[in-house]
Order: sequence, then C-alpha cells, then structure tokens
Amino acid sequence: VVYLIFGVLNNVGVIMMGKRMPPYAEFLLYGTTLMYTMAFAVIALIRREKWKLSRKHHINFALLGLWTSLNGVLAQYAIPFVSGELTNVLVTLSIPVTWVSAWYMFRFEVDLLRILCWFGVVVGILVGVVPSMFWGSGAGGSSDNPPLWVVVTVLSALPTAFETTYQEKAFKVLESPPYVCLTIYNFYSLVVYFVSIPLLMVYEL
Repeated sequence: VVYLIFGVLNNVGVIMMGKRMPPYAEFLLYGTTLMYTMAFAVIALIRREKWKLSRKHHINFALLGLWTSLNGVLAQYAIPFVSGELTNVLVTLSIPVTWVSAWYMFRFEVDLLRILCWFGVVVGILVGVVPSMFWGSGAGGSSDNPPLWVVVTVLSALPTAFETTYQEKAFKVLESPPYVCLTIYNFYSLVVYFVSIPLLMVYEL
C-alpha cells in the first residue's frame, strides 16, 4: 500500500515537472538530489550504519548513481515536450525491462505463468500508449508528442529498471547498509548532474 501511494506521488511529481515548472529548471536535478542525499546521510549517522565498505560496494553504488542520473537527465529534457498521460504510460516500460534485467542478474527460475504475465504487462502498456500518441488526452484535441522526445522519454525509463536491479543487489546480495547506500549512490549521481549543467546553459542561449 505504501509503495502504491509513493508511486502515485511520483507520477504527480512527473506531471508537475513537465507542466508546472519552466523547462530545464536548473535546481530540479542537483538541488533536490543534494537535499535528500544529505537527509539520507543524517539518517545513516543516527542509525550508526557502517560507512567502511568494500570495492564491490562502491562499484555497485557508482553504477546505481549512473543509472539514476541518466534517468534524471533524459527525463528532464523530454518531459516538457510529451503529454502528461503519455509520459506516465511510457515510464512504466521500466517494469518489463526490470523483469528481464533481474533475470539476467539473478537467474531466477522462469515459468510459463511469469512469461504470460510479462507479455500481459507489455500489451497493457501498448494499449495505453496508442490512444495518447494518436488522439491526445481524454479532454479532446490533438496531441503534440514529437517522436524524438517520445523516444527520449522511453530511454529515460530504461535506466530505472537497472537502478531497481542494482538496488536489489546492493541490499540483498552485498547486504549494504540501506541509508549509507542511498547516500553514496545519490552522491555519485550528483557528479553527472553537475556535468550536465552546461547543457542547460546552451538551451538558455
């Protein structure tokens, strides 16, 4: 139930980012990430979690930071040009990709029921995409969803799948302290966000 509530809040945040804020607001990526990275660090200190970790931990955290930042940068550039309802459907493509990524990493047993469920999710996403692509929102009118930005929105969803899988590895395989993990990999993602700042300057010119 909690997961569903935060999922809905995330979708609302995506729409707010695309429709209620100026395109490419500079603070959007590194400002918010910096705030909750510091919050995770404080919680880790209060919980007295262990900060001394192995090289394997840091490699996994660096990859987590990479996937997180790729999702953030691509989404920030694409969302202002794609309708809200289509964006929310497209980002769910991360669900079937997560399944494939998790199978590749953990090699869990695959049976017919799981395969049918995977195809059911894919078909459901496609059913949701087609009306938004060709007929716009439920309010009527045509939808202006440039193909380039639709593709970028899809690409922004894919890193989320890898992020989820590497989180699973961090918590369950490497047994990483949860808030230390969240602090460090979000700190790594900040590096990419700061590197992307010149791109925002080019847009403003």
